[in-house]
Amino acid sequence: MRYAILGGRVFTGERMLHDAAVLIDGAEIEGVMARGDVPLDVEVIDRSDCLIAPGFIDMQVNGAGGILFNDEPSADAMRVVYDAQKQFGTVYYLPTIITPPIETTLDFWTGFHSAARRGLRSVLGLHLEGPYISKEKSGVHDHAYIRPATDVELNRVLEARADMPCLMTVAPESISAEQIGKLVRAGVIVSLGHSNTTYDQAMAAFDAGVTMVTHLYNAMSPLEHRAPGVVGAALNSRDVFAGIIVDGFHVDYGAVELAYKLLGDRLVLVTDAMPPLGAPDMKSFKLSDREVIVGEGRCVDATGRLAGANVDLASCMRNCVQHAGVRLEDALRMASYSPARVMRMDRLGQIKPGYLPSLTVLDDDLFAQAVVIEGRYEALSQPVGNE
Repeated sequence: MRYAILGGRVFTGERMLHDAAVLIDGAEIEGVMARGDVPLDVEVIDRSDCLIAPGFIDMQVNGAGGILFNDEPSADAMRVVYDAQKQFGTVYYLPTIITPPIETTLDFWTGFHSAARRGLRSVLGLHLEGPYISKEKSGVHDHAYIRPATDVELNRVLEARADMPCLMTVAPESISAEQIGKLVRAGVIVSLGHSNTTYDQAMAAFDAGVTMVTHLYNAMSPLEHRAPGVVGAALNSRDVFAGIIVDGFHVDYGAVELAYKLLGDRLVLVTDAMPPLGAPDMKSFKLSDREVIVGEGRCVDATGRLAGANVDLASCMRNCVQHAGVRLEDALRMASYSPARVMRMDRLGQIKPGYLPSLTVLDDDLFAQAVVIEGRYEALSQPVGNE
């Protein structure tokens, strides 16, 4: 189907255009143009009241819609979570599991392959957060399953993956530089997180092929003047990306602004979303044997420790603009172009000819009004807050 979407503003990923249109022809973007240049023979969807942006990509989604992937690592669960995420304007995401037994990891891959066969294009790949992390910075990860990497187990994971996109969060305390190199050569995108390692060890991990850190500032050795830690290594790196949760709870907005000034478009918005996202009546859920309480916009365990987040990607983007001094264009990149670069998705993250027609349509208050996933336009219900 060939059609055009008119926008009050169109952010291409490089510049903001006013009174422009995106022309879509089937499975690709044909062009971006002034309204007057739209061909007369195509259907027009008029969203002149909205901002059209590249489709949002969330690289860390533990669950949503009442689903936790640790408990339900299936294709059906991936569909439910996508339907919940979509209402907030997220077009693509990475289902994420949190330090499970090896059997759950293998089931997770089975679920992903099934989702791919069913054509669930919104699922870009999988994020394996653990189990090769540090117990000292484990957060709410189950200590019973945190373990050092072995070549035998890594081979089982890579065999189950079958060359599908994968992001893996690891810590140098539990995986060697040689094993990181093995993952990188196999095409896995390796992120450093849940680690109490030193600045020098973090830099060595970057040299070994790590290209990202997982939820910057959280669950990692902090920046101190005599011990810069993982945070210092990430902020001082030349080419490493950093995920960050901008829900107002995980990271102070001043620290968000500092990271933005140092990293620019290498800062990547992630949600770390948990089952309550899109399930507003949920008051608690189980993570392993730990009860997690939902309230006041947060997910916490009995000790008050944060356990993932109850936030959507559009809210993180709004928070950046409204509270952390981030330019709108940069915040939009952090939700689309930057994660596409991390995942090496060359046809996502920008609106330009030949790219996949995947868009997030936002009103003036930056709430999602519609999504386009690979050419299919879908209007959403009225703005759904997750405050």
